[in-house]
Amino acid sequence: MSVGHRILVLALCGLTASVYAQHPAPPSPAAMLLRHREELRLTAAQIKQLEALDKSYVRDARPTEERLLETRASERRLRAKQGELTEEERMQLSVARAELRKDLQRLRSIRQTNREEAWKVLTTDQRAKAEQLLRERLRERRDKREPGKKPAGTGERTSGLEYWLR
Repeated sequence: MSVGHRILVLALCGLTASVYAQHPAPPSPAAMLLRHREELRLTAAQIKQLEALDKSYVRDARPTEERLLETRASERRLRAKQGELTEEERMQLSVARAELRKDLQRLRSIRQTNREEAWKVLTTDQRAKAEQLLRERLRERRDKREPGKKPAGTGERTSGLEYWLR
């Protein structure tokens, strides 16, 4: 989407900076491991490597995450007007959806690379402990969810642990 189109879509949608505050981006896989540094008994060298991976993730992923938030907000606002869309707005909605798919794929790729690199930093015992911590975290999240409520998103989902271990 060209800058002109993006500005037009954002102007149409009335997007404000509050969108960023409402939808904080998830932490990097390396940052998630750093949160459990004591339980994993990370060495100083491992902490340094994971911190570097986290900084790399932020540098690479944040611009895509911000674009993704903008595009999602634009797409939601345009979708809300579905019956009243002009031909130009319908085209902008189509372009916004294509941008959304592209940004999601890029973000998945960045997260997967970070996850793989972060996992390599851990020893075999630390990986086993990290798997245990992830299982516990996922169980807690599942238990907090309302009964009968499915996870957000569409399409086939893998468990968080499978996602981490891929």
